[in-house]
Amino acid sequence: MEQPQTITIDDKVYTIDKLSDKAKHHINDLNLIDAQLADLNIKTAVAKIAFDHIKANLDAELATYVD
Repeated sequence: MEQPQTITIDDKVYTIDKLSDKAKHHINDLNLIDAQLADLNIKTAVAKIAFDHIKANLDAELATYVD
């Protein structure tokens, strides 16, 4: 016999099939938002690396600046 699918929210286990459609919709929305946040975190990390690299190049260029 197959075990029912469950989800744990705030340390409480729920059987997915027993949740309302509205609750399932909210869970799907939260999963989507969580994925978007993960994507934004990756994009932020990449942008930070690019920023630091360009800033280092600028610092090197300005080190040769003569007024």
